[in-house]
Amino acid sequence: MFAIGAFGRKPLVQDIGKQRQGYPFPTDRDDLRTFFRAYTWIWAAYFAVRAFVWLWMALHLLAARAHALQGILGPVTLFLMIALSFQGQRLFRGSNRLGLFRG
Repeated sequence: MFAIGAFGRKPLVQDIGKQRQGYPFPTDRDDLRTFFRAYTWIWAAYFAVRAFVWLWMALHLLAARAHALQGILGPVTLFLMIALSFQGQRLFRGSNRLGLFRG
């Protein structure tokens, strides 16, 4: 879903951010759109890596151990990604200082 959302006119994470803040982001800010597109790809990569790790665990670990690890790793890593998302404005400003998403 995130990978598909990265290709849209408005990146999926931008739509989520708009819903969270209650008003739309400026439409004339290419730097914001580029940042949100990159961050949508980061979420897509997170879920792809998570799926790969789950598959690896299913193939290489006993079912009970894999299930126990998934029960810990899944919620913890998802919480970390969500917590990082709440720092979006800081991430955007920091990335702009590095020259990554200037408009």
